[in-house]
Amino acid sequence: MIEFEYGRKVSEKFLGIDGQTLTQLETLGESWGFAPSEKALVFIDNHDKQRGHGGGGNYLTYKNGKLYDLANVFMLAFPYGYPQVMSSFAFDSSDQGPPADRQGRTRSVHDRGQAACAQGWVCEHRHRSIANMVAFRNATDPATLTDWWSNGSNQIAFGRGDRGFVIINRESQPLDRTFQTSLSAGTYCDVIHAEVDRCGDSTITVDSTGQATVNVEAMDAIAIHANAKL
Repeated sequence: MIEFEYGRKVSEKFLGIDGQTLTQLETLGESWGFAPSEKALVFIDNHDKQRGHGGGGNYLTYKNGKLYDLANVFMLAFPYGYPQVMSSFAFDSSDQGPPADRQGRTRSVHDRGQAACAQGWVCEHRHRSIANMVAFRNATDPATLTDWWSNGSNQIAFGRGDRGFVIINRESQPLDRTFQTSLSAGTYCDVIHAEVDRCGDSTITVDSTGQATVNVEAMDAIAIHANAKL
C-alpha cells in the first residue's frame, strides 16, 4: 500500500518545520502509525504531492535542490518500506504539462541517444547521489538498522549491519568525526560522490575496529556499502 504520510513526515524533518530535526527519524516506521514495512510503498514526492494535490502537506521536491537529494538519500538508506524514486519534468504551475514542441507533442527525454534532462526534464533518478543510492539499497537489504548516531539535531549517521553505513549532514557547517560502523576493514567507495562506473578519489577507509574518520561538508552526505568495497 502507498504510505503517503511517509514523504510528508520525512520532508518536515528535513525542512525543520516547527523545530523538527533529523534526529527524530531514528524511530521512523510502524510506531509512527505507518503500515508494516513489508507492505509499504514510500516516496519523498510523487506527481500529485509535488504540486500540492491530494491533501497538500509539506513535501520536498526537486525545487528544494540539495535538501531534496538528501531526503532521498535517507529514504534509500533507511530500512523501511519499498522506496519509489521520482522522475519528472520542470513546471511553474500545477496544471502544466511535460516539455512539448509547437504542435503539442511531448518531447523525448532522449536526444540522438543522449539523455536531454536539461531540456525541461528534471530526471531526479539521474541525480548522482540518488542513482548511486539505489545500489546501496540493494546491497543492504535486508540488514537492520545499526550504529545510530546523531548530534541531537540535524547531523545523523547509521548503519545497515555489516552491509553499509551512511552519514547525512543537513547543517550549515562541516561534520568532522570518527564513526563506529559494523563494516569489515578496508577501503570503500563513497557512492554519494563517485561516478556510477568509477570511484576516483571518493574513498573512505574503515579500520580493523570498524571505525571510519570522515569529513562531511555542509548539506552533504557520505555512503559506503559492502558491494562498493575496493
